[in-house]
Amino acid sequence: QITRPAFPLNVSPNGRYLVDQAGKPFLYQADTGWQLFARLTLPEAREYLTMRKTHGFNTLQVMISMNPDSVDRAGNRALIDYDFGKPNEAYFANVE
Repeated sequence: QITRPAFPLNVSPNGRYLVDQAGKPFLYQADTGWQLFARLTLPEAREYLTMRKTHGFNTLQVMISMNPDSVDRAGNRALIDYDFGKPNEAYFANVE
């Protein structure tokens, strides 16, 4: 029986691998969907995530925002006035 890891992950005591909250090693089987939030619609993102899961990936590395000019498919900029202290709620609602 496969057990799910207990998140969040931590670095192992010897610093060589990741462990879950129970101290069980976590195999980081990742794919990189760097621009997932900016380039895909919600249905496309769901399809991508489903495909990654069926191919055995358990982790995705993504960037929430490429740069201050990042715009999602709906035209929402990640930041208001290029200010990292002013995230655009519409952009980050899509991320969420």
